[in-house]
Amino acid sequence: MGRIRQFLREKSNEFGVQERLPPDPPLDREELLRLGLRPDFLEEMRTANDLFGRLKEMRDAIAHFLIEGDTGESQVYLADGAQLRIYSTAAAALLLYAHRMIEVFATILCS
Repeated sequence: MGRIRQFLREKSNEFGVQERLPPDPPLDREELLRLGLRPDFLEEMRTANDLFGRLKEMRDAIAHFLIEGDTGESQVYLADGAQLRIYSTAAAALLLYAHRMIEVFATILCS
């Protein structure tokens, strides 16, 4: 979400908007647990940006069907139902918080 914040800063400067950008939305731990994320996975995460950072590698892997590692590249394995569940749970959490961040930014831009 750093790119969105950077874009909004640039547009704010361009249009002379003096409002500060809102802080990252806090995570609702109970909501994320209900989505299927594990409690140990959520430790030390407080904001949407923390969630995006923690899931960046997984998001990139599924978006490009490619996992890049120290030993080279491999294709994402999608024939395992457990892996698909992990990816879909992560995707649901990312979409939920991306939507929340965009709602907050839109409120500022439209006010």
